[in-house]
Amino acid sequence: MVDRGARKMILLVTFHSVGNALQAQTLLAKHAVRCTVIPVPRRVSSSCGYALEASGMAASSLAAAMDAAGVEWDAVYRQSGEETEDRYELAARRESGGKSDV
Repeated sequence: MVDRGARKMILLVTFHSVGNALQAQTLLAKHAVRCTVIPVPRRVSSSCGYALEASGMAASSLAAAMDAAGVEWDAVYRQSGEETEDRYELAARRESGGKSDV
């Protein structure tokens, strides 16, 4: 699991299917990005019940890597807030044509 104690920039990626989340996890592991598939937090909406929590890569780089590998994703959020209440700020959204809006 991503280390929450250090409060580094943590990104949350949502997907339209669990298969896409697992595909992204495999891809990011090859890029030495620490990531974990987690249930989508209630504060974030997605048609899939799982998201990918990642750290160690900028949101724009993360989106570009997934686009280049053909991984379908929905949105990338930056996690911020206190330990007791996480907030999510939209960092990128994938357009229907397959490009990311970063």
